[in-house]
Parts: sequence; structure tokens; C-alpha cells
Amino acid sequence: ALFEAWGKAAPLPSLGPWLEDGDIESAYKVQHALHRRFEAHGRRQVGWKVGVTSPAAMAAMGAAEPMVGIIYADSILSSDDAFDPNRGCAPKLEGELLVEFGTMPAGAIDLASARASVASI
Repeated sequence: ALFEAWGKAAPLPSLGPWLEDGDIESAYKVQHALHRRFEAHGRRQVGWKVGVTSPAAMAAMGAAEPMVGIIYADSILSSDDAFDPNRGCAPKLEGELLVEFGTMPAGAIDLASARASVASI
């Protein structure tokens, strides 16, 4: 249902039949299944998104930690691209910060090795 809704840029009335509020484990299972379907249809993962990072947002979502999502190549706009509101069912612009790592640090990652690995922001 989510894959079809994405293809039509149409909202689903509710995820209630599949997920209960606060069921983070099942939400990640749904994300993983949807990701497999997207990849099978040519979408390419280019990174990860971390959200729900404030204590207030975590409490509102019933989460004990920030949540991770997938970034796809076709969802990124370059500085030369125009935003097309027809690409989504409830289009909006949201400020995001993208950190691109040139190389991943080996072993345990601390702040210094993470900073040294950053290619661009």
C-alpha cells in the first residue's frame, strides 16, 4: 500500500491497520520491506537521514532514540533544480543538513575521526 501510494503521490488515510503508535520495531520492518521494493524498481539509496532527534520529538513519537531513514538519489534537489510540488502528496520544504563522508573512519568512531572524514556539508 505504501509503495502504491508513493507511486501515485497519494496519501494513505492511516497506517493503523499495519502499525500501532510507538511500534518502532515494526516501523523499521516496514521501511526495510519498502526499501527492497524501491530498489527492485530502480530507486538508488545514496545515504541515511536521522530524524526525531530532540527529546520532545522522541517523546511525541514514543521513541527512545532518534530514528533513521533512507535517502534516495531521486529525492535530492541540486542548487539548479526547481521544487516540483506534484512529486508529493503533501509537499513542503524542510531544511536539512547533509554531511557527506569521503571515507569512513576505521574502527571506533570518535568526534575527531568523524570530522576528518567529512568531504562536504
